[in-house]
Amino acid sequence: MRTLYFLSVLLAAALRVHDPSPAERTSCIQDVVCVTAERHEQGVVFVVDNRTAEPLGVVIDAGLEGLAADVPLPHTAIYPPGRSRAFAARAHGGGRWSYRYRFAYLPVHDTERTCHAPSFCVVREQALTSIRYYVENHGPAVLSARFEMQPTNMRMSTSFPYAGAFQPGRTLAFEGTVIDPLKPWDTSYRTRWAPGDVSQVPDLEYAYALPFAPGAAYTVVQGYHGRFSHQHTYALDFDLPRGTPVHAARDGVVVAVEERFGDGAPEERFRDRANYVHIQHADGTVGYYVHLERGGALVNVGDWVRRGQRIGLSGNSGYSAGPHLHFEVVRLTRDVRPASLPVRFRIGPRTTELREGEQYRAD
Repeated sequence: MRTLYFLSVLLAAALRVHDPSPAERTSCIQDVVCVTAERHEQGVVFVVDNRTAEPLGVVIDAGLEGLAADVPLPHTAIYPPGRSRAFAARAHGGGRWSYRYRFAYLPVHDTERTCHAPSFCVVREQALTSIRYYVENHGPAVLSARFEMQPTNMRMSTSFPYAGAFQPGRTLAFEGTVIDPLKPWDTSYRTRWAPGDVSQVPDLEYAYALPFAPGAAYTVVQGYHGRFSHQHTYALDFDLPRGTPVHAARDGVVVAVEERFGDGAPEERFRDRANYVHIQHADGTVGYYVHLERGGALVNVGDWVRRGQRIGLSGNSGYSAGPHLHFEVVRLTRDVRPASLPVRFRIGPRTTELREGEQYRAD
């Protein structure tokens, strides 16, 4: 992403009052802005020529010998289109005098929006030397984002890497100020985001409902850290036949739905071709219901679902050796990566962790 908006610095030659030099010296940054030093008997007047159609911020610094500026230096101001007086530097002491100057232009207000996904955009707003970064969450629930940045010539409001949770809508993430606008600055960043709340602590005591209809009984054909596809993962596969209703194991908001794909197979090319429903819970975790059949989602993004509500139909999409339901609950790590959690289920009066090869009946 481009965050070094611009910076051009020009240095004019030193002038002395007794030199046979022109009465004016002009330096320009492309055809955007020029600064002219108009030499008079009593000193120099600096004039800004804004050649754009919009107001422009300009910062000017000058090295003065035998001269005193009538404003503090460096001097930053907003100039309308056309020529405007910036400041004067008057001779004092009656001796020789000289000057040199440099300048750069700054946006009065510049906005740049980068959308990394339909629900996640980053907006950079610059006003002169102030730069702000906002997160726009266009989704239905909290999302989290991590930013990596090595700012140059910037004073930032936070250290990096920085991770935060952002409610739906627009939220200020962090801001900064250019330290020396006459030197290059940089706020380019890298980001990663995911649904969920990185700031919350998961409720490990919550007892989930089995993800199928009350009275139905199914077997866990692959448990936590299963050898087929659950290595290093707290996930469960239930042997639900194709078209079996899938029920929510916990209240939450639907944050993602995919239902375009047909049958899969245990081949790498099918790993990203699974149908699913993802539901975000009150503690910032997200429940994954995966391998639904084509068109098998019964809810939409943004829907609020209740524990036990029908949300989809099981299938055989994605990386799969046969029809089943994959269920998993994830939290976000500090670097905003999903990490699966071991969860327990309410079965009758008991709360238990499910085991591979065992059959369980929903209440």
